[in-house]
Amino acid sequence: MDRKWSSSWIWGGTAESPRNEWRCFRGRFDCRADEAEGVNLHISADSRYVLYVNGVYVGRGPVRSWPKEQSYDTYAIGHLLRPDGDNTVAALVMHFGVSNFYYLRGRGGLLAEIERNGEVLGGTGTGWKTAKHEALQANSPRMSCQQGFAEVYDARMWDDRWLEPSFDDAGWQDASVIGKAGCMPWTNLRARDIPFLTEEKRYPASIAALSRVTTPRYSAVIDLRPQMIPGSVNHANPVGFTGYLATVLILQDDGDVTIGFPGGVHADGLWVDGLPCGPWTGEPPERYGRLRLTKGEHLVLIDVTTPSMHGWGFHLGIDGAVPFTMRSPLESGDGNGKVPFVAVGPFDTREDSLDDAKSRKLRTEDPEFVRAAGMSSAEQLLTLEDWIRPVDPVLYTEDDVFGANVWKTSAERRAVPPAYRNAILPVPEPAVISAFEEGGDLELVIDLGAESSGFVGFEVEAEEGTVLDVYGVEYWRKDYVQHTFGLDNTIRYVCREGRQRYESPVRRGLRYLILTIRNIREPVRIQEIYFRQSTYPVTDDGSFRCSDPLLGDIWEISRHTTRLCMEDTFVDCPAYEQVFWVGDSRNEALVNYYVFGATEIVKRCLKLVPGSGDVTPLYLDQVPSAWSSVIPNWTFFWAIACEEFASHTGDAAFAAEIWPSVRHTLTHYLRYLDESGLLNIKAWNLLDWAPMDQPDEGIVTHQNLFLVQALRKAALLAAAAGHAEEGSLFLAAANRLKDAINRHLWDEERQAYLDCIHRDGRRSEIFSMQTQVVAYLCGAAEGERRQVLEAYLAYPPAGFVPIGSPFMSFFYYEALKMAGQYDLMLDDIRKNYGRMIDHGATTCWEMYPNFAENRANPNMLTRSHCHAWSAAPGYFLAESILGVKMEKPGWEEAIIAPQPCGLAWANGRVPLPHGGHIEVEWTVKDGRIRIRAEAPDDVRLNVRIPEGWTGEVVTAAYRR
Repeated sequence: MDRKWSSSWIWGGTAESPRNEWRCFRGRFDCRADEAEGVNLHISADSRYVLYVNGVYVGRGPVRSWPKEQSYDTYAIGHLLRPDGDNTVAALVMHFGVSNFYYLRGRGGLLAEIERNGEVLGGTGTGWKTAKHEALQANSPRMSCQQGFAEVYDARMWDDRWLEPSFDDAGWQDASVIGKAGCMPWTNLRARDIPFLTEEKRYPASIAALSRVTTPRYSAVIDLRPQMIPGSVNHANPVGFTGYLATVLILQDDGDVTIGFPGGVHADGLWVDGLPCGPWTGEPPERYGRLRLTKGEHLVLIDVTTPSMHGWGFHLGIDGAVPFTMRSPLESGDGNGKVPFVAVGPFDTREDSLDDAKSRKLRTEDPEFVRAAGMSSAEQLLTLEDWIRPVDPVLYTEDDVFGANVWKTSAERRAVPPAYRNAILPVPEPAVISAFEEGGDLELVIDLGAESSGFVGFEVEAEEGTVLDVYGVEYWRKDYVQHTFGLDNTIRYVCREGRQRYESPVRRGLRYLILTIRNIREPVRIQEIYFRQSTYPVTDDGSFRCSDPLLGDIWEISRHTTRLCMEDTFVDCPAYEQVFWVGDSRNEALVNYYVFGATEIVKRCLKLVPGSGDVTPLYLDQVPSAWSSVIPNWTFFWAIACEEFASHTGDAAFAAEIWPSVRHTLTHYLRYLDESGLLNIKAWNLLDWAPMDQPDEGIVTHQNLFLVQALRKAALLAAAAGHAEEGSLFLAAANRLKDAINRHLWDEERQAYLDCIHRDGRRSEIFSMQTQVVAYLCGAAEGERRQVLEAYLAYPPAGFVPIGSPFMSFFYYEALKMAGQYDLMLDDIRKNYGRMIDHGATTCWEMYPNFAENRANPNMLTRSHCHAWSAAPGYFLAESILGVKMEKPGWEEAIIAPQPCGLAWANGRVPLPHGGHIEVEWTVKDGRIRIRAEAPDDVRLNVRIPEGWTGEVVTAAYRR
């Protein structure tokens, strides 16, 4: 630990690691305002905290970390102390209670210590008070398998004055002491290694639509994964299971009933009274079945078998004109308000993990599982009593905001009254919202103006019981909403009487905020709706403009995408996942260098990766994570990024620090070379979201190629670290692997590198542009083969799989740059990113249209509309077209080599890692180019007029 702690970890309640528990803590310390110089508060929590001192918001954290290296934050709080010295610290702590893609399950805990120049003034331990935050419901739905939970907040259940010093907490319980700092599972505490994130209050741009909507009579969400496999909360690996959900539906009269699954189904089996239902309707993944039922009881049996799932809420609903109730098959009467479902099974379970013994095929032939299908009554179902379990109430909720937004039984557009605009303007007059005369709920589609990442907030005056539902989406066009399948991006807020405000403590990404007001009996006064944007603190130090305004717009959305995907690490996207994917971040780092120039976040990301070495020496593809998954390419990209960071910054100390970890993992990968000298490995062998042949076991060409590149970069890193002799061994290994690739993976007939050799020795019949691009980029192809591939860059052969994502386009642009085909690069950027601009994009999409991979419906333009792996133009327009390139480590020397490509002019600025920038502008006229370049006086500029051109060069220097 990097400081000595006197305070202890504390918690409350009876459970060490409860699901989705929000807990409030209060403590006091003495220090007068006139003695406050040098007073700091150090704090950490498992899993997240929001901190207040004397009722004033201070900050939130901690940053994601491995439990063995738990991060803590430090705040200067002297300016918040009271004159009388009686000070109150309040902390809202959220404990996930489940593992996800950025958190490993530990136990609930809070650690805080206040000190003044080394003198401890107070801290967590005996004397602190705690209470469960009753307004935040523990049974709210999982937000996604990658993240924590959506919010259901009942303001009637809690006194929000608990933050104030004057609040009487005598009725709260004493906090329980877990142990001193350094206790399990947080055995080491490390100070935050990046700045605090920004918090910028912003108001929406417009109210885009108003509608009167109605929803099904019944909707609910069940967290099936822990219901079927309770122990799965301890990891985030995919699981599979066989089983059913069952309920008894009781109709008061004959009538038509629709049973719907707005989030999709796991299996097609749905039986009512033993009869299969169908056919399904609904745009996939939605599924709806309509049937006519008689008065009385009906057994509804739903097959929820899934061979592999990470976990997300299972959304279901029932609607009909005839009144109905539901009960559990284990209960009698009307169910008495209990959970109306039971789980039947699981009859078999499995887990995908790095342990092959667990990764077997799911068995669906169990006789009891087969017998259960089509059972026609609750009495018959009870013959399986050994397999029946009540659904845990903490895993069930009828507060299904996502389902109610996807499945609307009616929706009627209305004109937006001008006075409603006050809801999104910083004015004192509220927007007064009244109920529709004909009933129904009122829905507002609020456009933030651009994709955003942060926290939703609002202030309203309403009658008790009024419900505000918030649903964040990324794409909306009039009558079309791209629903966030796989992401429950929602809040339900139940109002208490009177004026109240709420700011969600849960980070979200969205552009459109769909606000639905339900249970309106008296007018609702909306004082304000706002969004508190929160990103890594950077300024717009980089810039790019040129004579083609489309390219300028594309550069801007690339920069905005990168900003929104910079949190406490780089993240893939601000909405669906918020996960630090190791491979994505290599390209994200390069873009960041050119648009923002941040380096601390890059170093933090690179240093997090070896922490996964406890799980596998091959390193995980997302960290810190409870999903034990390896994408070899992602580790190779990490090794490449380590060298690029050391070179970009000239940081030899970093090179020396990270070199043992790079050496360690690459040494282990080389052990997977088979007798042919090729990498032959069972893993997630991914490169692009496209129909390539990249099986999870066998010899995959693209990752053999990227291993060559990683080994070469490792040799450079070793030299920078002072271990050139070790690096030479990796360079030799790279050359041997390159020779093996050319010996075994080139197809002479097709004049191309095949995608793979399968586990059984079968050579792939699929050829992709991805594989050819990587072969060219990594220098495997030489002589005539290289010339062939260079031609493919411009004219892809018919039948070759095309590039499927902007992520892959990054490598394509690198190859085009290597080939000197800059015009092709610009044409491709205009075509693919221009299509995003045409659809009103303010950020870069995760993938290109016209592919089925990784999206809920193949007709979707993309899944995520903001994905940092897609922001390539932010790098290439400045590096290649403006022409600013690093020549020597640490930017001691730089090359200025413009590529006009038909542009009349361009200008821009590239930030440097040690301060200052290189600013370039060039103009083309009458076949001549004029270049002006400015840089710090300790950076040597090598300005190159493009080949075949004439012109003039002007340089200027300034002191750093």
